[in-house]
Amino acid sequence: MQADLLISLRMSLTVSLLVLIFISGVVAQNGWGVDYKDQSICALKGSTVTMRCTYTYPSDPVVLRTFWTKQWGQGSEPPDLLEDLEYRGRVQYLGDKQHDCTLRLRDVRETDQSKYYFRFLTDEPGGNYQGAGGVDLSVTDLQVEVPERVIEGDDVTLTCKTTCSLTVTPTFTWYRNEHRLSSNTDQLHLQPVSREDAGRYRCASQNLHSPEVTLNVRYGPKRVSVSISPSGDIVEGSSVTLTCSSDADPPVQNYTWFKGTSSVAKGETYTMKNISSVDSGEYKCRSSNEHGEKLSEALTLNVLWHPNIFLYIIIGIIVGTGGVFFILALLFIRRKRKCHSAGEPKPIQENLYSNMGTRPSVNNPADLANQDDGFYSTVELCGRINPIYGAEDEVPYGNIQHHRDQIVQMTQEAGVEYACVRFSHADPAHSSAALQSPSVIYSSVN
Repeated sequence: MQADLLISLRMSLTVSLLVLIFISGVVAQNGWGVDYKDQSICALKGSTVTMRCTYTYPSDPVVLRTFWTKQWGQGSEPPDLLEDLEYRGRVQYLGDKQHDCTLRLRDVRETDQSKYYFRFLTDEPGGNYQGAGGVDLSVTDLQVEVPERVIEGDDVTLTCKTTCSLTVTPTFTWYRNEHRLSSNTDQLHLQPVSREDAGRYRCASQNLHSPEVTLNVRYGPKRVSVSISPSGDIVEGSSVTLTCSSDADPPVQNYTWFKGTSSVAKGETYTMKNISSVDSGEYKCRSSNEHGEKLSEALTLNVLWHPNIFLYIIIGIIVGTGGVFFILALLFIRRKRKCHSAGEPKPIQENLYSNMGTRPSVNNPADLANQDDGFYSTVELCGRINPIYGAEDEVPYGNIQHHRDQIVQMTQEAGVEYACVRFSHADPAHSSAALQSPSVIYSSVN
């Protein structure tokens, strides 16, 4: 029983020792071995990787050649990494031909992800050795991890993640909307988060930048306000539209309108047609979504009285009547002025008659007998201006005719003052003399 226990203990120790040797990367066979300091390396794309290792061998052989390869060589010589075109200019052997076998790889690419082995050759026959296990290189990029649902007020952490655990912890840089932030670790803490934190985020390290991701912060309505259209004075009979505006994520789903404390309508806009004075008052809008609600400031609506058509008619009548009276007054004043001018005595009154005629009846001789009572039975005014006299009022009588029937005897001829008065101005000299003599009243009497 004790013998079995000792055998089991020995086997366990042997296995443990072999595991430790394998983990450390040291494979020793009669003094030959390679020790890889890092069996696995996680590196960022574009970064520089250093694969550290040491190797051992017996004291007699002389090392002729050392190199790194991506192939495990069995029976044939694997290719040297320095001779690979994909690595030319990027790989550098930092070791020697004694015990150091460190390799440096710059500008790591995704195609560089592989297992790498160190191999050395000596001058002894069969004295070639390749360290088993190798170094497993993983290449990763950067990704920003954000929570799926973020509500304003939550504690939020953004993480700059890699697909593998980086062997060397780098310094990180964070950007929001292309503006650099203060954090320099792989995590960005937003505690508490606000709607101003929403935007595009990315992280960077060693000239490697992650793709941008968008952080959406959901919040209830903010900055709720009411606007009125049209602006300016609102009169009775017109139409008015009130519009509710707010900032929310997700957008506002419900709008409720209040006049004072009473609910009057729903919807983003509220239109009042044929508005009247009873619609005057204070109006508010309440906006709400799944994360909260908010009430706007009050908007005061004053509806002004609008004069009706009857008032316009009355005003028109008054204005029209006033205009008529004004015109009549002007005409009256003008007429009065004319009458006043006509009533003034003229300086010369000799021109009383221009043509006078009396026609007694032929059948009634008594008309002639009574002709003394009326010197002129017919007066005809002849408004002619004699070119010889030069003015009308210079002629006392232009033509005076007294016509009697020839059958009536001129027994009473002495009683007729003038039967006919004619002016004849054939002789200009005579006319001029007549004008100059005031005693000449009639130029010709027939």
